[in-house]
Amino acid sequence: GTVYDAAGTEVVSPAAGGSYLAKADVTLGGKITEANFESAVLTISKNDAAAVTTSFTTFDGSAGDWIYKQPASAEHTDDGKYAYTVTLTDKAGFTTAYAVTVLVDTTAPELTVTSPAANESVEQNTKEFKGTITDSGCGYKNITYTLTNSSGEKTEKTFTPAGESWNSGSVSLGTKQGTLTLELYAADKLDNKTETKSITFYYDDAYPVISETTVGVSGKVTN
Repeated sequence: GTVYDAAGTEVVSPAAGGSYLAKADVTLGGKITEANFESAVLTISKNDAAAVTTSFTTFDGSAGDWIYKQPASAEHTDDGKYAYTVTLTDKAGFTTAYAVTVLVDTTAPELTVTSPAANESVEQNTKEFKGTITDSGCGYKNITYTLTNSSGEKTEKTFTPAGESWNSGSVSLGTKQGTLTLELYAADKLDNKTETKSITFYYDDAYPVISETTVGVSGKVTN
């Protein structure tokens, strides 16, 4: 599977000693070229726990080829930071170790919206959207929102939060009063996306208008 660097950019040629991100199954492998090769041992540590000796998925001692497949379950049960070490020993007892680290992250960030509130009425024609965002894996990347006014006109923007407490900055609500629908989702550096949140609120800066008043006085009606 594809691996990425810390910024979420695909790494074409990963190498031993590197540290990578992954959001799908990963296959690690190599070829042992030591003429006096004796043995190879794979150990894996998850989330800095003690390393555990693990069997290779496939190992061909005569050809020197080895493979280990790391699953990345859609149920997020495999998420975590894995440190893989392959230790080679030759017939003279000399050892060489090769290590690589992979952070498996299939989980979207956690996104909350604190403003606007559902069914909130706004008197100004601008509004700052606010909330919080956290990500325990590779880190959050951006938030995308779409604002739809009562005429069906849409405004869409993607921005990078400055911190876990995010603020969209001042957003124009347009010139037409009425119902507004705000839809938002967030993505992490591996493009794991949250479900879209939808919030309905209102833009109304005018007092109610009464076109005609009827008042009855002493049996008379005045319009």
